[in-house]
Amino acid sequence: SMKQAITSQLLELLEDRISTASEAVKSVMESRDSDEKNSAGDKHETSRAMIEIELEKATAQEARIRQMKADLKRIDLTNVHTRIGVGSLVETSNGLYFLGIAWGAVKINEATVYCISVLSPIGELLKGRLAGDEITFQDKQIAIHKVS
Repeated sequence: SMKQAITSQLLELLEDRISTASEAVKSVMESRDSDEKNSAGDKHETSRAMIEIELEKATAQEARIRQMKADLKRIDLTNVHTRIGVGSLVETSNGLYFLGIAWGAVKINEATVYCISVLSPIGELLKGRLAGDEITFQDKQIAIHKVS
């Protein structure tokens, strides 16, 4: 199904991001470890503090991506929606939206699908709506054609 294709592609993209993020964490840890062997004094303290901040950022980034992956895997793709919610695929006059994780546009078989969170501004407007409804987003009327 289209939802499975979207989810598979997102999982692949997330896996890439996770490995990039964990590489970043590893490299920061390595520079921290080599920094510890080679220095002392005030300059070392500043350097160490900066490395700790970098490490926190890299670790948080990795955790965020892992959380997105967990959220995505929790979505029931077999559920056919009439009202828009998490896991809905929504065809509108403004394109195709998949309500799952905030990722942005992905290409699936030549179609562009906007992967958004229900907590995003447009996600909030779409949530709970039905096919045939209209929403206004950024002064633009958007018709909801199909919900699945």
